[in-house]
Amino acid sequence: MRHVAKATALFSKLRGRNWSQHEPNTITDGHNDDQPGQSFTEGRHPKSQGMTSDYDWTKHPFKYHWNSLALRGPEPNKNAKRKILAVGNSLTLGCGVPVEESYIYKTAKHFDADYINLSDNFVLTDTLYSIKKLIQWYKPTLIYINEFRFIDNATFVAWHILNTNKQQTGKSELKDLLVEGMCNTISMYEDMLRFYAPNIPIVWDINVNEKNARQSVLADNFANQAILDKLSFPTYTFTNKEIILDLGRDGKHPGIKGHTWMAERLTKILGEYVE
Repeated sequence: MRHVAKATALFSKLRGRNWSQHEPNTITDGHNDDQPGQSFTEGRHPKSQGMTSDYDWTKHPFKYHWNSLALRGPEPNKNAKRKILAVGNSLTLGCGVPVEESYIYKTAKHFDADYINLSDNFVLTDTLYSIKKLIQWYKPTLIYINEFRFIDNATFVAWHILNTNKQQTGKSELKDLLVEGMCNTISMYEDMLRFYAPNIPIVWDINVNEKNARQSVLADNFANQAILDKLSFPTYTFTNKEIILDLGRDGKHPGIKGHTWMAERLTKILGEYVE
């Protein structure tokens, strides 16, 4: 299943990276910026700046296993009683930690649930095709959506243009217009989910950044309160301070402690939605 769409692929290219989807039923030594043999003692990402860690990842090697859908996690069992469809970014994927330590894995295990992890996209609308197909085929009993860096392609393009253009004229008006457009996109995305999953509980789980090097609404779309207010499904939030308790192997994402905290939190939140 091709789930990494054009916008996400172009984002990595513009950042000088070579991020791509892995082939189905394969095992890789690393994923994107998380590669074997590295172990960082200090955070190397705006969200992990200031965090230090003495965990030596070189002594705890692990690999990434990609199932028949080219997604990280176990082979899905559509006949399972409880089935979680997780949708999100690199945090949701568990980038930087073994899959058994990732919070989605731990949460599903707590509920004795099967799961599909449709994650590692930077743009929410990149998931449209895949999530519709998975809802129809997998018939999840719960849909969990983490936040994304960008909501739609237009905002991603605008971010790139404004990031490379020093001209200030019209920037404020452009941002206001984009926020309005993103709110409309969120409404349509939720309407799509209601159509395809009318009887399935759906929750948002958003990382709200108090103080961050990327506070621009164009750099982190869900950082805008107007967008958070537009979400109509049950919405829960957490902060960098709460989840960045240690560092994953890539020095950018939470490590084992952060994922454990997230899993313990999430099992309490999702308890009322899991039968």
